Amino acid sequence: MMSPEQISKLAFLLYPHITKTALDEPSTESLASRIQQIHNGLSPEDEFAAKVCWLGNCAGIHRIDQTPMPVSDMGGKMRAPDFIAFPVVGGVPLPVLIEVKSHHEDKLDFGEAYLSSLRRFAERTNLPLLVAWRCGGIWTLFDHREIARNVTAYRMTLMDAMR
Repeated sequence: MMSPEQISKLAFLLYPHITKTALDEPSTESLASRIQQIHNGLSPEDEFAAKVCWLGNCAGIHRIDQTPMPVSDMGGKMRAPDFIAFPVVGGVPLPVLIEVKSHHEDKLDFGEAYLSSLRRFAERTNLPLLVAWRCGGIWTLFDHREIARNVTAYRMTLMDAMR
């Protein structure tokens, strides 16, 4: 495991290659500020994909919703989730579909038509559907079947997502 000092040294070595600019006077504050600017410019989907890659236990993650057009089939409309990913489980890549959400309240609501269209896509491809939810600075990842029916829609609470 790397110490904070080793991580800082490595970050300063990588910084010019990432930003294509040299540091005039290396400082932790300037590097942290630049990283925060980059982070603020990321969409939730890009942030999620970057975090999955940084964790290093995924053989690949690919966007599949580049042209998010609903596809009709005999059972209704289908919507492609954001990603297909291949986390390594027991040494073997396991394909899963992932829909990314960002919502800063402690509950996440889904309309019935929206959730059904994602579920239909997962059923037709015979792949598990997961939901990645960023709530503030916390990321959770849960199975779509855990989303509970509410009065007018479907809902997941942050506490349930963390379980």
